[in-house]
Amino acid sequence: GMGRQTSLNLESTTLVTNALCEALTATTGSTALTTSDYRSGAYAALEGVAIYITNKLPGINGHNELSSLQFAERDTPNIAELADKVLSTLVGSIVKDKAAATTFAADAPDTSFSLVAKEVGYTAILTWMWLSKRIMQTDAKSGYDAALNYLADPVNKYSVKDGEFRFRVGSLVIPPMSVYLSSMGSNATSGNDGVDAVASPFSSGEVFAESIIVDLIEKKSLLKGLEAVVDAAMKKFSTSDVVAQIDGALAVFL
Repeated sequence: GMGRQTSLNLESTTLVTNALCEALTATTGSTALTTSDYRSGAYAALEGVAIYITNKLPGINGHNELSSLQFAERDTPNIAELADKVLSTLVGSIVKDKAAATTFAADAPDTSFSLVAKEVGYTAILTWMWLSKRIMQTDAKSGYDAALNYLADPVNKYSVKDGEFRFRVGSLVIPPMSVYLSSMGSNATSGNDGVDAVASPFSSGEVFAESIIVDLIEKKSLLKGLEAVVDAAMKKFSTSDVVAQIDGALAVFL
């Protein structure tokens, strides 16, 4: 089973990942994923690929044997290139899924596919950012940096009406539910039928989210934007605009 494997066929993984990215970026043709329900499946698959690769790196789930170390050293440049491509693809695609989620998909089974797609796309972005940090692929021209720009954009261009600040930044505090991650979490338990526990960016508690917030503040000058959100909340206080006040409280928390 997959849980017993300690090596990864990077060539086949790259082929699958590239095909998913091409389907997400295509606008015409039989393979183009032009609707949110189709894109949500691709997001979930890409999320799974990132988790699969990261769980084969040294230091994850006890994979410290020589073969893993050699694999990581030899193939890190290829993994880095793949991460850059996926993150650039995801941040370009998720903006097509316009509706920002107000509830977790798991709590609202009748929610439209656009909400599910946006949530799964978001967790896929965070998961590939997690992989990028593991291999230290976070420079100014990387896919990781493109993802930081995606997260920072609604702070620096704040609008109380579109909900993007609460979705993109607020989800760092309370991550949206991913159907894929939930199923993996329930099916993969350490020592059960040979299946290893699955590490994910959300299994490390607040550490990963805090590292993203630090990067946003240091690399994207987020403090000025957060101050503007707080100012907007204060101005809306007299009109009892609850949404603005929630955004302001979130900005203060960050």
